[in-house]
Amino acid sequence: MLPVLAALLACPTFSGAQFYAPETEYHDFAQRTFVVELARVLAWRENRQQVRIHEITYKVSTGSNRQTEWQIQWLDAKGKPLRRAQVSYPEAGLLSGPAFYRTVFKQLWNDQWSPLPPAAESE
Repeated sequence: MLPVLAALLACPTFSGAQFYAPETEYHDFAQRTFVVELARVLAWRENRQQVRIHEITYKVSTGSNRQTEWQIQWLDAKGKPLRRAQVSYPEAGLLSGPAFYRTVFKQLWNDQWSPLPPAAESE
């Protein structure tokens, strides 16, 4: 018994940045976390120039037609929304491979974000 307990304590537990959302039970792990993680990356990029975004909130729901909708908000230090976005996709979109990620990215990326700097030739 003691070796088993020691092994359990020695092994790190897996913890992701996003908790399990029951509304996305039919998504794989990468799809389930992609929307919020992309929102965090966009906030990080924006904050590199000027720290304004302090929190990201979201609501996710799935309709009876299996259409998933995310409501994302980027908040300032006082909790005031600086940006809002809506992402939606049908269940069939989850089987589209890389197109799923492109579709989500296009919905979150808009003219509100700072443009990407040009890449150096060495990059």
